[in-house]
Amino acid sequence: MKHGVSLVICCGLLTCAGAAQTAPEQTNTLARGVVAFSAAFDAWSYEGFVDAANIFAASAQAAPTSFSAFYWQGVAEFHALLWCGKQEGGELPAKASQRLGNAMAAFEAGLRLRPADAECHALLSVLLGMQIDRHPATALWRGPNVLRHQRLAMINGPDNPRVHYLIGAGYYHAPGFLADRKQALDHFLKAEALFEKEAAAVRGALQPRWGRSSCLTFTGRLYQEAGERDKAIAYYRKALVANPCDKLALQYMSGRAE
Repeated sequence: MKHGVSLVICCGLLTCAGAAQTAPEQTNTLARGVVAFSAAFDAWSYEGFVDAANIFAASAQAAPTSFSAFYWQGVAEFHALLWCGKQEGGELPAKASQRLGNAMAAFEAGLRLRPADAECHALLSVLLGMQIDRHPATALWRGPNVLRHQRLAMINGPDNPRVHYLIGAGYYHAPGFLADRKQALDHFLKAEALFEKEAAAVRGALQPRWGRSSCLTFTGRLYQEAGERDKAIAYYRKALVANPCDKLALQYMSGRAE
């Protein structure tokens, strides 16, 4: 995300190319992208996620030292990938493969600019886990990277709700014996408490707030799988209070997603 050249040289080159954005322009562009991302999430729209990602990508190209541009581009691409869902067979369809590659590149660029960013590490651990799920043999070399990114995420963001949510999701979706429902639930419950604190805090326009309803939905799903239907329904309801448009929570509540 961030290049190794100095800010002065980078800005000079961009100014000569006519591509540089002023700080207010960039903030406005990123804020517009965040609004587009939020609308895409509420509608659960693949095209909306891609449109938001394109806004962030253009901002990153115009301001290549902007961590926020790369972070949000990765988040939008990540959700476009989630929209694609699990596919049959070992190969990702072209659409999903493109989104995964774009998301990884964005988060890796973000870490070059901000090596200790906990959310980028957590998101990369999930993306690597998705690759292992589709290509189990790659666990030999991708597995240690998953653990490394999880460890760095926890070191740098022990009180970040999305870190716990994403690591919990990694344990929940891990293939075969690598899955750990207890670890997943522990992280989801920790994330729930941290999301509550975050919701009560003042929010900046570019500060992330995504993930809360999804975390509550997955918590409910874990209880449902354990046969605790009442707890599951309670968590689906919590998810819908946090986000009335959460598609998965609505499906689980109605019994249309098994």
